[in-house]
Amino acid sequence: MGHLTEELKAKLREAGLWRQFNVRRDEIAAEQGITKTRANEQALFEILGPEGGDPIPGAPVPVGEKAKPKAPPAAKLSKEDYGDLTKVNIREVVMWVFNHAPVADVTVKDAPSPGAWDMLTWVRTGRENRTEFYRSFLSKLMPTRTQLDKDAEFDDDGGRVLKDIDKKLREIAEAVSGQKVDAEGADGSSS
Repeated sequence: MGHLTEELKAKLREAGLWRQFNVRRDEIAAEQGITKTRANEQALFEILGPEGGDPIPGAPVPVGEKAKPKAPPAAKLSKEDYGDLTKVNIREVVMWVFNHAPVADVTVKDAPSPGAWDMLTWVRTGRENRTEFYRSFLSKLMPTRTQLDKDAEFDDDGGRVLKDIDKKLREIAEAVSGQKVDAEGADGSSS
């Protein structure tokens, strides 16, 4: 469902929830910077539960198999809402969208950039967009086999470094004392 049909309006009125619905819809629209029409879906879900609509704010519910989701309206933002946008990189944006796509109460002010909010809204617009996001954006952030192998070289608990330090200390002790030093102690005795 998700769309505010005459049937849903009547149901809300009969249940005495019409005023509560309108107040919540207006709050959602203001919090997320979306139109009241788009906020209807989240408000319907919150008031009526699953029979009222989709839990993802602003996600249109397709009618029929060939329905195409509408492009989300641009959020009303100003430059002052965000700091220095040159410090936001695409990796952070994609990970922010990935982590916040299922979160129902995220607002435009939570986004690291206007582009992140735009991408989040796009991902929420339909299953096809979500699939495309995972295929085209998120998959590009996954490390390659080469990167994983390279990272594994440096993924050490310190054991290798400690062995190297012990070896160097023995070499120094041997050079200073002129005697062979075993792995137990610098003076040849066990500690």
